[in-house]
Amino acid sequence: MVHLRKKKSFTFFLWSLIFTFILTATYFPGNSVQAASYPNDKGANMGASPKIGSDTLIGDLDGNGKDEIIYYDSATLKWMVESTENSPHIQQISYTPNFGNLNGKQYWVGNFTGYGRDAIFLNWNSRWYIGTWYGQLGSGNNISWKSISDTSWMGNLNDGRPFWIGDYNGDKKDDILFYSPTDRNWTMGTYKYDEDLMMYRLSWSTVGNTQTDYGYGQVYDGRPFWTGDFNGDKKDDILFYYPGNCNWHLGTFNGTKFTWITAGNTQTDYGYGQVYDGRPFWKGDFNGDGKDDILFYYPGNGNWHFGTFNGTKFTWNTAGNTNGFGQVYDGRPFWTGDFNGYGGDDILFHFPADRGDGSFWIGVFNGNQLSWTLTGYDYHGRQFGMTYYNNWRGDFNGDGSDDLLYDFDTIRDYHLLFTFNQNIKTSFGYYYQ
Repeated sequence: MVHLRKKKSFTFFLWSLIFTFILTATYFPGNSVQAASYPNDKGANMGASPKIGSDTLIGDLDGNGKDEIIYYDSATLKWMVESTENSPHIQQISYTPNFGNLNGKQYWVGNFTGYGRDAIFLNWNSRWYIGTWYGQLGSGNNISWKSISDTSWMGNLNDGRPFWIGDYNGDKKDDILFYSPTDRNWTMGTYKYDEDLMMYRLSWSTVGNTQTDYGYGQVYDGRPFWTGDFNGDKKDDILFYYPGNCNWHLGTFNGTKFTWITAGNTQTDYGYGQVYDGRPFWKGDFNGDGKDDILFYYPGNGNWHFGTFNGTKFTWNTAGNTNGFGQVYDGRPFWTGDFNGYGGDDILFHFPADRGDGSFWIGVFNGNQLSWTLTGYDYHGRQFGMTYYNNWRGDFNGDGSDDLLYDFDTIRDYHLLFTFNQNIKTSFGYYYQ
C-alpha cells in the first residue's frame, strides 16, 4: 500500500512537470534574455537589411509616440530594437530559441491591441502569436509572447498569398487581411476578446469572394494593390488596378464583408493608356483632406498625375511636371510621409547629381498641384540619398512629422537622422553607438 501511494505521487509529479513544460513552451517561447545595451509604406526597409540575416519593421512598441526600428536576427534568434530616444542605442527585447529559426516565417507590426502601442503578429507553423512589449527603452523588460490562434485548418498560409494590415472595421485597431488564390476567398483576422474562452484571440472570418460575388476572376495575377482610407470613412479600404481593361476597383468593409465597386477607368475617362507599365505609384493623403489618394509619375513626359476618390470613383488631374529636374525615374529613391508636419503627406526625393554631392527636394501639394522646394544638401558629400545606405522613414523623434534615419556605417554603427521643420529645411542629427 505504501509503495502504491508513492508510485501515484511520483506519477502525478511527473505529469505536472510535463504539463508545466508544455505550457511554458507554448505560451512563453521567448525565454527573453535581456542584453546590456533598433509601417502598406512604414514598416518596409527602403534600403538593404540593417544586419545580415535579418528583417526590419518600423513601429512604436513602447507607446511613447516615437517610432523604433525592430528587427529579428536569424543568426542569433534575437529580437532587437533601435531607437533615437535620449541616448540612441540598440537593445535586445526578446530571445526565441523555442520557435527555432524564424527566417522565412511571417510577422507583421501594427496597432493590433488598440492600446496606443504597436505589437507583433507572428505566424509560426500555423500557430499565431502576439508579441507585446510593456517595457521601456533601457529597462530589463522583454516582449511577452502569447498564443492567440491556430489556423492549421486553413492549410499553409505561408505559401506566397498576399496579406495586408489595416483598420478595416473602424474599431481603431489594425486587422490582418489575406486573399486565397485557390478559392478566391478574402479572410480577415481581428484581435478581440472571446467571451466563451474569456481571453483575447485572433478571430478569423470570411469577408467575401471576388469571383462568386463580383465575377472578377483571379485577382492575384500581378496587378497592384493598395490599402488606405480612400473614401474618408475612418476605415481602411483595399484598392486595385486591373491592367486588362484599365479599371480601378475599390473594396470597403461593411461590417460583414467587403463590397466592391468599379471606381473609374484611367483609359476611357482620361486617355492615360496603360498605366501599369513600370511607372512608380505612391499612396498618401497628399492634399490633406483626410482621405488617401494615389499619385503616379509618367517617365514618358515627366508629368505627375493625382487621383482622389469623390465618393463614386477616382478623379484624376495632372499635378505638375518635373522635366526641369531631368528624368527623375532613374533609380533615385523616393519617400512619402508628412515631413513638414502640416498634416498632409509629401513626396521627397534625392537628386544625386546636384552640386556634386546630392540634394533633397520635397514636393508639397498646393490645391491639386505639386510644388517643389530644395530642403538641403547631403551631409559632407556622403550621398545619403542613395539606396546602398540602410534607410527608413518614420517619426523617430516624436515631433509629429516624419524623418529619415540612415545607418551608413555598419562597422562603427554611425547613424544620421534627417528631420524637416515647417520651413521645409533639413536638419541633421549625428550619433554613433
